[in-house]
Amino acid sequence: MSNTSGTRFVRTTLVLSVAIALMAAFAIAGVSAQASDERDFFGTVISVDGEVLVISTKDGVEEILTTEDTKVRLPLKRDAVLADLVEGDLVAVSLEESDGVLVADKIVLIPGKTRHRHVPGEITAIDVAAGS
Repeated sequence: MSNTSGTRFVRTTLVLSVAIALMAAFAIAGVSAQASDERDFFGTVISVDGEVLVISTKDGVEEILTTEDTKVRLPLKRDAVLADLVEGDLVAVSLEESDGVLVADKIVLIPGKTRHRHVPGEITAIDVAAGS
């Protein structure tokens, strides 16, 4: 191998090594960015105070800030608001960053997992024998 070929080989190897290192760095940065964007969790409502929802999660008690843009979803209430949530409700919360602060983007009531929920509707029949 001549000196020119050897120099070319070293340069090519160096360029390829740098390219591979950069690709690996970008891939790692992409993975860590995805991990930090996962801001969904479940919890049980402890209280609702103004624009703050306090819930108990598997990792402890969380105070979640809300805004007028926070969407609250309850299965039987079309235009639900934060105040419609009650102590004991199991909710899924999705957070987003707003002006550098994490706030609730969506709060969804998990059906069938609530303790104190009144279901609107009309009673059409009562079976007295079933209650005995």
